[in-house]
Parts: sequence; structure tokens; C-alpha cells
Amino acid sequence: MHTLTARIDDELFQETKRQADLHKMAISEYLRSALKVLNAEYAKRDRHHRLKKSSLEARKTSQEINAEFSAFEGDDFE
Repeated sequence: MHTLTARIDDELFQETKRQADLHKMAISEYLRSALKVLNAEYAKRDRHHRLKKSSLEARKTSQEINAEFSAFEGDDFE
């Protein structure tokens, strides 16, 4: 396990301590939990952005393919 040191202002510390106490948790446990939630949120955002990028790339490719097929419309292949 690793040890982190962070400098935070008094207001953030007091709110963190209040929340930890409210949930009957040690501050270190509360912070580990908060980091897990934040990491999950950022991972969700990253997945969303990657999916959006892939979707836009697939859309562009589909449009190019559709344009190629449109060029053949009306051609008699028989």
C-alpha cells in the first residue's frame, strides 16, 4: 500500500472530516472511497469520449461507402 500526502485548505479538510464522521469512517477510508468514485467517473468519461470518437469515425466511413454505392446506382450489372 502507498502513502499519499496532500495539502488542502481548512474548509476542504473540515468538510471532508465532517463527511467522514457522518458516515462513521476514518478520513483515510473516506478519501480512498472518494478516489475510487472519482476514478470511476473519469473512466466513464474516457469511455464515452472514445466511443464518441469511434462512432464519428465509423459514420464517416459509412458515408464514404454509401457515396461509392450511390455512384453505382442506375448501372446495369447484368
